Amino acid sequence: MSNPEDDSASAAHAVSASVGLDDRWLLDELLADAKQMAAQRLAPSTLDAYRKDWGHFERWCLLHGVSSLPASGEDTASYLAALYQRDERAKSTVMRRAAAIGHHHRNANQPSPLEHELVRELLPAIRRRRERPVSEARALSTTELLSMLQVLGNDAKGLRDRAVLLVGFFGGLRRSEIVAIDVADLSPSPAGVTVRIGFSKTDQNGHGRSIALPRQTNDDRCPVRAIDRWRAEAEITEGPLFRRVRRGGIIGDQAMTDQSVNLIVKDAAGAAGVHVEGLSAHSLRSGFVTAAAHAGQTERQIARQTGHRSDVLRRYIQTHTAFADNAVMAVEL
Repeated sequence: MSNPEDDSASAAHAVSASVGLDDRWLLDELLADAKQMAAQRLAPSTLDAYRKDWGHFERWCLLHGVSSLPASGEDTASYLAALYQRDERAKSTVMRRAAAIGHHHRNANQPSPLEHELVRELLPAIRRRRERPVSEARALSTTELLSMLQVLGNDAKGLRDRAVLLVGFFGGLRRSEIVAIDVADLSPSPAGVTVRIGFSKTDQNGHGRSIALPRQTNDDRCPVRAIDRWRAEAEITEGPLFRRVRRGGIIGDQAMTDQSVNLIVKDAAGAAGVHVEGLSAHSLRSGFVTAAAHAGQTERQIARQTGHRSDVLRRYIQTHTAFADNAVMAVEL
């Protein structure tokens, strides 16, 4: 009587022996098809969003001198917390960026930082938060800006802060764009300086654009002169333009953080007696848009400087000039 185990072993050996090279090639092909189908579980729009989100995370890691792949759990948690707490991004944006980080780590066969205990505790905590109401930064008026410039000193910090305020205002820039400016991005000319903006919120592929900062007749209010004075004081010939200034006027090598622009705006406003509530780094950008619209500049001219899409800019101008351009002003009771 035959042993069932021996019969099974013989059958398995027979099948194995019958599998030729063509069969193994077919199995490899099927495995490749399976992997391709699995990769298509995500919609093209989702993959595109993940690509842009991953690019943002890579730039954040580069700015802070940490590894993006593989990323540590602590660094990933710091990034996600900064998105929600400091940049005030929507919860959905934070969750999508977290998913993008995990997606890229899995594709690279690296351990996902989303499995780190701190990240696993942070994400549910953010989900439980109530969604913040969308708030617009108050536009900084030209009168307020002039008052703020007048209280700045001629030491290293004062010269840097003056340049930040003037470049941010006349450039119509976001705070992330301000701190990302490198000396290599500057192209001086007799008329002023051209600044290349390599990355922005609406240009996450990094195609870049250029803005012009014309010279102003008053040196104390001129962004070009402010840049020159700051660079001369800090002896900056290459690398980040706007850098940290420690106590005692010690100038660092690293770019300052975008949160520092918020502090510069609020500190200067407070020192000048300007109403601080509602002010942030974005007040420089919104202040420029408002001032340019009041001066009769077209949407095209403003968008050329700020990089706004036309529909967004139109809503933006309507919000910030609601009282100046209002039919009610012509009607009295």
